[in-house]
Amino acid sequence: MFYSPCTPTDEWFEAYDGETWIRDTWYGNNMALYNRLLEKHKHIVETGTEVTEKLSTNPIFYLHDAGALCFEDKVALGTPEIAFISRLSSFTKTFDVVLFFKETHHEIRAIPREEIGTLENWCAKLGVTLYNAGPDPLPVRLILEARAGGESWEAILDCFAESENDSDSDWEP
Repeated sequence: MFYSPCTPTDEWFEAYDGETWIRDTWYGNNMALYNRLLEKHKHIVETGTEVTEKLSTNPIFYLHDAGALCFEDKVALGTPEIAFISRLSSFTKTFDVVLFFKETHHEIRAIPREEIGTLENWCAKLGVTLYNAGPDPLPVRLILEARAGGESWEAILDCFAESENDSDSDWEP
């Protein structure tokens, strides 16, 4: 069970237990409603894991030791096989990350550039290699087709490195 508690300045209490999503609000300045909401979800707070590390995207993605959650969109992600940063250059204020899983992927878009360290630490904690794919969007469809065809991540990375005329340094972990 993971949860993000409400506070006097954040009106949403959000939780996920692996099956059920909870998104509850105490909207307004009414402290009695706030206290009632805390009491209602007391069992979750006492037994669950609070998620505090997050990416300031819209909607917010919370990072934890086994994956990531987006309460608003009801997205629960496990540990990816590999991750790629894309649309990152010295001129961009945001970047994207593409998380690849065994048979699928998930893109988290418009992550503020100053949160790259948060993403790097999360990937390191999970043991996931994070590659920088440079300033261009990643050709996700081609990567998924190659994986479905049995290509290894090493072979896919080699293809990208061979197609780069400048340098393959962008593709280093």
